[in-house]
Amino acid sequence: YEPGWTPGTATNGLSNRETLVVSTVKASKDAKVGVMLKSDDEGEIIVSRINPVSPFFGTSLSEGDAVISINGQVTKGMDAGQVTKLIRDAETLVDIEIQKTKLPQVTATIVDEGFVASATKLSKDAKVGIVLTENDEGKIVVSSIKSTSLFYDSNLREGDEVLSINDQGCGGKSPEEVSMMIMEAEGTVNIKAQTTV
Repeated sequence: YEPGWTPGTATNGLSNRETLVVSTVKASKDAKVGVMLKSDDEGEIIVSRINPVSPFFGTSLSEGDAVISINGQVTKGMDAGQVTKLIRDAETLVDIEIQKTKLPQVTATIVDEGFVASATKLSKDAKVGIVLTENDEGKIVVSSIKSTSLFYDSNLREGDEVLSINDQGCGGKSPEEVSMMIMEAEGTVNIKAQTTV
C-alpha cells in the first residue's frame, strides 16, 4: 500500500435515524484515511472517492454520502478543503457523520391477507432493526421496531403477525429462523404481515 495509508478497520455506529457515524483510528496523526471529498451544487460536502486501501473501504461509508460532521464539528458552510483539513488535523480517532443520499425505499401494499411492507437494504449485512417473538398462539409477531429500523416509517407495527418474508411462509418456523430469513435477504425485503389488533 502507499506510504502514509493506514490499513485498519472502521466501525459503524448509528447515532440516530437520519445520520450514521463511521469511525476509524489513524495509526498516527499524519496518517491519511483515503477519503476524497468534493462540494456539490448545493454546497454540501460529498464523499467523491474511497481509496481501496482506506480503513473506511468496505464500511457503511459510500461514494455520494453527504458529510455532516467530523469528530462532532459540523461541516455546514465549509468547503471540501476545510473538511479534509479537519480529518487531517484529527489526532487519531476520526468520526465521520454522514447522511445517505440514497435512502432506502419504504412501501406498503394492501393484499388479501393483511399487507406487505417493503424496504431496501443498502447491503446484505445491513440490519433491519426488527425484533420478532412468538405469541401465546404460536404465531410470529413483531415485538419491537428500533428507531433506526428500515421499517420504522412503514405501516409495520409492534404486535403485527408476520406471515412471510419475500414470499417464503413463516408457518412452523421459530422467531430466530424468520429473523435469519430477513438477515439473509439481499436488496428488497418484503414482509407480509397482518394486524392482530
